[in-house]
Amino acid sequence: MARAIICALLILFFFAGCSRKPERPEQEPESSSVELTLPQIPKLSGPYKPTNKDIQIALQNAGFYQGEIDGVIGPKTRRAIREFQAENNLAVDGKVGPKTWTILSKYLIQSKEK
Repeated sequence: MARAIICALLILFFFAGCSRKPERPEQEPESSSVELTLPQIPKLSGPYKPTNKDIQIALQNAGFYQGEIDGVIGPKTRRAIREFQAENNLAVDGKVGPKTWTILSKYLIQSKEK
């Protein structure tokens, strides 16, 4: 009987000790010297859409267009665009999209610097 009481007491002390949370001294949160910020995204006004004259001037400066700079995308201008695209390993569709304009625009800037 004494053994049973001792075992019961030991079991109670064991479970009582296990259910307690260990006492921890109260700690202040560590202040961090690193501030987290979101990356700043530049405000863009949108993609630049070149005028027909810009396209013709850039093509002329690149040596692909010899016609009049009149702002009309006619057969001569389309042919020059296709030749420029083929020469620069672009999709040859005769249209000045973002990829074509990225490369072609360098020739427009050259004319403005002269």
